[in-house]
Amino acid sequence: MAKQVWISVALVSFIGLVSANAAGKPGKEMASNDGDRKLALIPSKSVEAPGGESIAEKNLSQHFGTNQGCLIIQNLKNGREEAKVGGRFCEERQFTCSTFKVPLALMAADQGIIKSEKTTFKWDGVDKGMANWNRDQTAESWMRDSAVWVSKELTPKIGEKKLASYLKDFRYGNLDMSGGLQTAWLSSSLTISPIEQVDFLKRLWIGELKVSKRALELTKKLTFIETSADGAILHGKTGSCMTPAFRVGWFVGFVKKGDAEYVFALDFKDTKKPLSRAFAGPEARETFKKIARELDLL
Repeated sequence: MAKQVWISVALVSFIGLVSANAAGKPGKEMASNDGDRKLALIPSKSVEAPGGESIAEKNLSQHFGTNQGCLIIQNLKNGREEAKVGGRFCEERQFTCSTFKVPLALMAADQGIIKSEKTTFKWDGVDKGMANWNRDQTAESWMRDSAVWVSKELTPKIGEKKLASYLKDFRYGNLDMSGGLQTAWLSSSLTISPIEQVDFLKRLWIGELKVSKRALELTKKLTFIETSADGAILHGKTGSCMTPAFRVGWFVGFVKKGDAEYVFALDFKDTKKPLSRAFAGPEARETFKKIARELDLL
């Protein structure tokens, strides 16, 4: 692949192999099985670019520009982190924003509130602030268009105690709904780190969460985004939060290409002044898709 990131990674892998052989240690071969393939994105820390980052990490981190950012891609077959860039920022909890719709969909489906992608929510005629929110919503359009008012209808139907129980089982961030049953995830009390997002998504996709199989399968359907020209399947959810001081952008989800399956989380924090008023979630999604195409995941 002619992309710079692959050239850099290949160079690092070659140097590491030569060094290992010179020391009398066999080099590790990359798995040939597509379902267990190694993306080789994290080279030896001994090969560094200026600033202390490995060459591959530096190439990936450039996609975040001047923003703080994190990307984690984990192989579902073996639990291995195939890519991780962002250092300690990956451990920092940020507002969950609309990525909260993924666990919320699981809860609502498990409780029988959402029965299918076509379950309908009636608009009350009050302006919700966005043209595509000012209409009746289906479960499918709620997830796709991130209609906040539907989420605000769902949480009271689930109830505070059940919601807290689900969040605890999901190990979903700090579990803190003190910001309000209808607002905690909106630049408020409920926060989560990229590492915790990946752990939650892994348990969702391998079926470890304490919800019905129907709830799992329906949530997977609701998060479907696209199938690429060469058959890669992408599921995901954006998240956008804004305060007077910064923006938070998320894109979290699942990728399947051939037999290989991955969960991922990408987030960034933008503090540049003047602060953009654009939703950060779509930016996070496009950043992930650009990286994923470079890494031959999409």
